Amino acid sequence: MFADLHCHTMRSDGSVLPEELIRIAAAGKLPVLAVTDHDVLFDFPALETLGESLGVRVVPGLELSTCDPKTGRKAHILVYGIRNPEPLQALCGEICRSRQKAGEVMLEKTQKYYPIPEELVKRWSQYSPALFKQHIMLALMSAGYADRMYGDLFRELFDSKNGLAYSPVTYPNVHEALEVVRQAGAVAVLAHPSEYGSQALLKELAASGEIDGVEIWHPRNRPEEVPSFMETAERYHLLMTGGTDFHGGNTKRCLPLGSSTAPKEQWERLAERL
Repeated sequence: MFADLHCHTMRSDGSVLPEELIRIAAAGKLPVLAVTDHDVLFDFPALETLGESLGVRVVPGLELSTCDPKTGRKAHILVYGIRNPEPLQALCGEICRSRQKAGEVMLEKTQKYYPIPEELVKRWSQYSPALFKQHIMLALMSAGYADRMYGDLFRELFDSKNGLAYSPVTYPNVHEALEVVRQAGAVAVLAHPSEYGSQALLKELAASGEIDGVEIWHPRNRPEEVPSFMETAERYHLLMTGGTDFHGGNTKRCLPLGSSTAPKEQWERLAERL
């Protein structure tokens, strides 16, 4: 266990505040932690100072939500070491506005079936710049309509094909988003290639030089595919990262912080770039 480079907080769809995340890392003696909330940039110096006081190296970052135009599938980009935040700030703003619009539609539809007050939803979404379906689920759980995040009720309401309340979010083209990351002077890493069927996209982005790395150690990467990911990384001299994709209690299975990490030598390669 060394560097958990993929973690979420209540600034997006996680269940703990950023400060609490750092304290969990310190309690577990995790040396390196990246805070990578979905499509949101926020002030990191205070978190870095807190981490330093607790013996945790805090790495500022984010997870950018994009779309592969060839397949229509999602493609997530982990972003580290942002030097010029303005271009990314604008792009994140566009994504969050689309997510907020979709979230408001989903909440309105949900309330037709399950009478939850908007104030209860806001209790869970107050730290995030946009309303996620997970925030609606937390309100439903608080009101006693469900006992878990990803169960029958989640599928009934938010299944992307048949969900009664589902509304899609519009995501930017992955190639255009990576150009913005480049303008920001940041490091771009393709997240969990197995999760959204990004195997071909990984090879395309690696060959074109659009990404700097690939997330190798991730709980939803298929073990049989990892050797191929590593081969691509070695062929194109990509960074290899890893992370738990920590969401706290907002997850389908138990994944404590530090469950999946990058080894020390791979973290040191990324640290040199940062």
